[in-house]
Amino acid sequence: MTGKVFPSAGASRIVLAASLAVAFLFLPARRVFAVDCSVVMHDPPTEADSALQTADYAKAEGLYRDELAKHPGDPSLTTGLVHALLRQQKVQEAADAVKASLAASPDAAALVTLRGEVEFRQGMPWAATDTANQSFKLDPCNPRTHLLIASIASISSFYAVAQREIATAHQLDPEDPNIRGEWIGTLPLEKRIHEIESSLAAPSGGESEDLRHMHM
Repeated sequence: MTGKVFPSAGASRIVLAASLAVAFLFLPARRVFAVDCSVVMHDPPTEADSALQTADYAKAEGLYRDELAKHPGDPSLTTGLVHALLRQQKVQEAADAVKASLAASPDAAALVTLRGEVEFRQGMPWAATDTANQSFKLDPCNPRTHLLIASIASISSFYAVAQREIATAHQLDPEDPNIRGEWIGTLPLEKRIHEIESSLAAPSGGESEDLRHMHM
C-alpha cells in the first residue's frame, strides 16, 4: 500500500511564499481605493466595549453573547465577542462564533475579515490570505482587512507591504487600538515614544504583559 506523501516544512514555506507573492501583486492598486474611503466613525462604547477596552475579557464575552442572542449575526457584536475570546485563548470558540454569524450574514466583509483573523491565529496563513482577498473584494475600505493583510505580509517578510497596509488601516480607522498599536510600531523612535505615551493614557484592552513592555 502506498502511503501519502506530505511536503516538507521547507517546501510548504516555499509554496506559501509563492502564493502570498501572487496574492500581493495587486496591492499597489489597493492604495487608490483608500483615497475614496471614509474614515470610520465609532459610536460611544457600550458596556461590553468598555469591558473589552479595560481587559475584562470574561465580562466582555458574557455581555457580547447576551447582545448577540438578541441580534444574531451582528458584525460589530461578533467582532467584540471574537476579540474577547481570542484574548482568553479560546480560539475554537472564536471560530465557532464567526461561523455562526457568517451563516446569518455571509456577505458581511467585517465577518469575513474576522474569519481571516481567526484563521491566522489558528496558524493557517494560507487560508487567511484567501479570506483577506475575499473580504477586500467585498469592501476595500475595511481597515481590519488591511491590518490582516499586513499581518500575513509580515510573516512572509513582505515588510514594505505590511507597513503600507498598516498605514492604510490607520488612515481608515485611527481609533482602533489594535491598528493604532501596529501603526505606532512603524514610526521613527522619537515619534513612537510620544504616541506610546498617548496610547498608554487611554484604555486599549491590551494584555498586562504588553502594557508593561510599552511602559518599558
